[in-house]
Amino acid sequence: MAGSFSKKLPIPWRALLRTPGLWACASMHLGIGWAFFTLLTCLPTYMAQILHYDIKSNSLLSSIPYVMGGSFSVVFGFVLDFIITRGIATKLTAYKIFNGITSLGPALTLVLVTLVGCDSTAILVLLALNGLFLGAQYTGNSINLLLLAPNFSGTMLGISNTFANGAGILAPYAVGLLTNNNQTITAWNTVFYISAGIGVVTYIAYLILCQGEVQPWNDPQIEDPEDFSSVSNKPGALTNGINNPAYSP
Repeated sequence: MAGSFSKKLPIPWRALLRTPGLWACASMHLGIGWAFFTLLTCLPTYMAQILHYDIKSNSLLSSIPYVMGGSFSVVFGFVLDFIITRGIATKLTAYKIFNGITSLGPALTLVLVTLVGCDSTAILVLLALNGLFLGAQYTGNSINLLLLAPNFSGTMLGISNTFANGAGILAPYAVGLLTNNNQTITAWNTVFYISAGIGVVTYIAYLILCQGEVQPWNDPQIEDPEDFSSVSNKPGALTNGINNPAYSP
């Protein structure tokens, strides 16, 4: 039914908010967001204060996790497609796997960072792997929402992503509380333990609540079908009038 009407469908808020799968993905977004924003806002400080890199080296090395994440997000996409099209795993099982990678992978690397002491090379490798694992989020959590309710996936993503952005406020604040005027390895290890713990807990919550089937409220009953013009009767309705063979029946 997705994309079959030219007018907006009414959002079934009550049913949507009662869907466990939505809160499973919101939980994942919280954990991913905490890990991502901890790196995004605090990694340069860690590199300068603990690893003692100058500003030029700092800027280059701090970008490595994001280069790894962006590059491998494409690789993970191909792997996900291979797994599903070959029937190796169901869609939900595949999403669980990739959500596990993007939650447990960064958690593991952060714990290992606390164990290698002042070995800057090992720490840089682990942080690069951290970014790589975070790249798997696009082949797990976000697509899971699309599976639950294709017609309302945008609304659900907006709700779920609010938790990620909330982490963008809370994570830097928590880091500031722990490290302000206390730039020590012990303080930063605490930062990493907290981020790792949140990643594990939110993934467990996802495993408990996740769903892998289209929800019945995805196709609301239309009381007056004549109020909705079928796209099939209006060629180009979803293409702004552009004649694109890819959209032809």
